[in-house]
Amino acid sequence: MFYRSDQFWNEKGADFVYSYLKLVNISSSKDEIYELIVEKEYLDKEVAKDFEPEVINYIKAWDTVREIILKIKEFEKKYQKRVDTLILDEFTILYESVHPERTYIDMFKGETKESKSFLSKLERIIVKMTKVETFDSLVEYLLAAAYDLTANDFLGKITFRYLIWLVETVMISRGYGVAIFEDQHEIKRLFYLHENIIQFVKENNSKNFSLCKEFRELVSIFKDKIEFFSNHEKKKYIFE
Repeated sequence: MFYRSDQFWNEKGADFVYSYLKLVNISSSKDEIYELIVEKEYLDKEVAKDFEPEVINYIKAWDTVREIILKIKEFEKKYQKRVDTLILDEFTILYESVHPERTYIDMFKGETKESKSFLSKLERIIVKMTKVETFDSLVEYLLAAAYDLTANDFLGKITFRYLIWLVETVMISRGYGVAIFEDQHEIKRLFYLHENIIQFVKENNSKNFSLCKEFRELVSIFKDKIEFFSNHEKKKYIFE
C-alpha cells in the first residue's frame, strides 16, 4: 500500500506541510521542506534554527502521523479492540508538535470530566482507523466529528487545526489518501466555509451538519481532493 512508501511520505509530506503552513499564513519553501524531510535535517537543532519553528514542528507532526499509521498496520489485528488506548500517546505527541505551547495538554490525561469527554470523542475518531466504512460516510463522519469537538473548544483556538491532522491520518490509514490544498483561492474558500460552519453550530446548537450547505460543500471539496490523489497519484507509491 502507498503508505509503506518512503517516497510517499517524503513527497506528500512536503506538499502537505507546505499547504498547511499556507493555511496558517506562514511562508515557506516546499523544496526546503522536502530536503528537511528526506535528509532528516529537521532533527538537527542547528539546521532548525534557520527555519520558522512551525516548519520544524509540522514536519515532526507529519513524521508522527507516519509512525501512527505504520504502527497500526503492523499490529492491526491486535489493535482492533484497543486501538484507542494503545496509540493515544502518539496522538498526544501529535498535539505537542502542532501546539508546542502545550496549553491544553491536560485534556489528554483524562483527569477531569471535560478531559474524559474529549478523550471519549477523540477515541471514536481513532477507532475509525481500523473500522471499515465507505469512503463517503467516513469523510463526512470525520469532518462532522472535527466540528463537534471544535464547537466544544476543547483545545482552544487550535482545536480544528489539530483535528485536521487526525482526519488526514485516518484517511491515509484506510488507504484512501491525503487532501492537500495549495491554491490560494481554494484556501480562501475553505476559510469562508469554516467560519460559516462554526456560525451554524453556534446558532443551531445542532450536530446535524448535513443541514448546513457550507458543511456539505466542505465535505465535497475534501472528497474531491482525496479522490484526485487516489485516482491519479496513489499508484506511483505502490510497490510489490
